[in-house]
Amino acid sequence: MKNITKLIIGASMLSAVACTDSWLDVEPTKSIPAKIAFSTPETLNASVVGIYRGFMGQKTGGAYNVVFNDIRGEDVVLKSRNNYNKFVSVYNYGYIPSLSLGNNIYFSFYEIIEGCNSIIAADERGEITLLPAVKDPLVAEARAMRAYSYFQLVRMFAEPYSKNGGESPGLALKVTPEVDDLVPRTKVKDAYNLILSDLNYALAHLPAPTRKDRVNRTFVQGLLARVFLELGETQKAIEYAQAALAQMPALSPEIYEIGASQDNPSVIFAIYNTEEVYLGFGAYASYIDYGYKDAGGYGVVGADIDFVNNNYSADDRRNAWFVNRWVYENQLEVDGGKTTWTAYKAKLSDKAFYDEQVSRRNIPAGLWDDATGRIPENSLRDLERIMYDNAFFNIISMYGKFPRFSAQRAVGNQPTPNVGYPNLANVPVMRTPELHLIIAEAAALKGDNALAKQELLAVQQNANAQPYSTGNLLDAIRLERRKELIGEGFRTFDIIRQGKVIERPNYWGPKQYATIDPTDPKSKIIFPIPQKEIDNNPLFTEQDQNAAYK
Repeated sequence: MKNITKLIIGASMLSAVACTDSWLDVEPTKSIPAKIAFSTPETLNASVVGIYRGFMGQKTGGAYNVVFNDIRGEDVVLKSRNNYNKFVSVYNYGYIPSLSLGNNIYFSFYEIIEGCNSIIAADERGEITLLPAVKDPLVAEARAMRAYSYFQLVRMFAEPYSKNGGESPGLALKVTPEVDDLVPRTKVKDAYNLILSDLNYALAHLPAPTRKDRVNRTFVQGLLARVFLELGETQKAIEYAQAALAQMPALSPEIYEIGASQDNPSVIFAIYNTEEVYLGFGAYASYIDYGYKDAGGYGVVGADIDFVNNNYSADDRRNAWFVNRWVYENQLEVDGGKTTWTAYKAKLSDKAFYDEQVSRRNIPAGLWDDATGRIPENSLRDLERIMYDNAFFNIISMYGKFPRFSAQRAVGNQPTPNVGYPNLANVPVMRTPELHLIIAEAAALKGDNALAKQELLAVQQNANAQPYSTGNLLDAIRLERRKELIGEGFRTFDIIRQGKVIERPNYWGPKQYATIDPTDPKSKIIFPIPQKEIDNNPLFTEQDQNAAYK
């Protein structure tokens, strides 16, 4: 494992951090000794900021952390062509221990963990001499982020806890920041013991939520609910999810109108990307198919169009998340027929035709200007750039769920204020509908069907979805979870946790991976331990490799 301890701080911010409105205003830029890094509230805060910075960008910030855990399922699809060879080996279950993609996410999480360990270890050694009221909440943030990182890693690189009560090989649990601190692979249950210990500390010391760009008590309660659902402790999952929801606004239709933006009342915690903090190419939003010919980014991932069309009823508010792509070469293909852009543009001057095209998901909602009785010219220029390649017809864009919010990027030769940098979209880590569905699933598993149905209907009614009436309640809850959390990085984890065989109807890779049985030790749904870990850590041997890769 990489053994680099990073204590990062912005010298220019040492006198300003305490009064700033956002951690994004803190600019960690250089490494300094621990005694200085933790000597004042400002420097300790800036060291914590360095941890959050690790979640931005291409790897743990969403691109790999989210995309990897969606495209191995059936609801999110990778383009079959013009995909820049991005994530093909992950989508096709073709990864091997030496694959750089798997190594990147593994070691990137360990780098974050080492940043957390620097703060946690200094606190345990009594090296942080600040008042507890100042110190403890910041240390709690480090513990919460370490717990989240290990929770992601143990589910990606180890067998599920349910397989044999956590006795399977787990992770190398690094808890100190020393460069020469090499540790062996422990058991899955050991990882969960550390995760719960960190979260319990964080819960006792974190404040109630006042912002969404830093972890808080509500996020920790929600994360505990996730962990206990994974462990099969359904009553605890219910109690922690209920405690988190008690601190958040009630569900409202608004959450489906503005995507995962900073203004969305359902967002508990999100990774915020801004032009000031991160402009590196290849963050999460760069990989989402946004439908624009010149939108920038790779645009290689979208929702499976059959899943969307077959499972979201016509009046479901979540339809606003999805918009079809078009063919734009010399002609357009719309609803099975061909037309020219000039002819189609002329038809769009009719409000009834516009409304029909919106209902068919051919164009975005919200373009029509009631004041002028037409679509503004800049929006028409955007529409003209939208492509839909027949080779990609099984993909429908999710850009309504993950909106960009920069107004700085020009598309082609035309400025387009509604299209931002490809990477500038917030990555939601936790939203309130998930917590309702955790309660619903946990209640159904423990036989409390009344509570399970109540929580399921709360989500469905808020989304204006077809409500559950009869049939298998647990299956209905799990389907609703797929619909609500699509594109947020949950699907592979749920497949493993639920242990059910899945079919990937629009999968285009090797046939043996069109059907996935997560209980098959050779299924490769668990990532391999990176070969670099085995080669460089003398406490690892080839026998520590996961079964599918031996």
